This record gives sequence, C-alpha cells and structure tokens, in this order.
Amino acid sequence: MANKAGVKEIQEGFNGLLRLIEGQEEEARAKYQTALKTLLSEMLKLLA
Repeated sequence: MANKAGVKEIQEGFNGLLRLIEGQEEEARAKYQTALKTLLSEMLKLLA
C-alpha cells in the first residue's frame, strides 16, 4: 500500500507531466494528452 510520501511523489510527477504537455505545440500536446488519459484509465482499472 502506498504511503503519503509515495502518493505525493505520484502527484508531483503528474503535475510535472502536465507542465511538460502545456509547453508543447498543439499537435504534440494532443498526443501527450491522449497518452496520459490512456495511462490514467489503465491505472483506474487497477484500483477497481
């Protein structure tokens, strides 16, 4: 089970990805957003 520090690291990593995506041109940003949505969807399935 993840501890608070692990959850915080996941959140910080996610925020870093969002900042990275924001800095991309629109076409690349759309691809990154789709990939991130897919990743999050797969992560949610693991929690079910």
